[in-house]
Amino acid sequence: MAGKRGSGRYGHRVTLQSPTNTGPTLATRRGVTQTWTNYQVVSARVETMSARERTMLSGMLGEATHSVSMRYNTLIESGHRLLFNGRILTVLGPPIDVDGAHGETQLTCKENV
Repeated sequence: MAGKRGSGRYGHRVTLQSPTNTGPTLATRRGVTQTWTNYQVVSARVETMSARERTMLSGMLGEATHSVSMRYNTLIESGHRLLFNGRILTVLGPPIDVDGAHGETQLTCKENV
């Protein structure tokens, strides 16, 4: 994406989370439990995708609902999630290094409802 890449471009705060799987315990005798661990809070730009964008991506990335841009970040992976204003956005595909310049990361996400 063209345009400035300064902090003013990223007006939202999001918390990045990674999944942690724990196995069954003697106390619970249940299967694997997944919990989420906060690992970073970053400034980002969160945009709802248009119907056209969602249709174009539907075959590749399922039901994408949001596009999220932030400064270049090597920690986030597909399957991680973001907390944004009480909403949960799951990262659907691999993060994109915009222009290959290590200046901005773009994510395609799905809102969990």
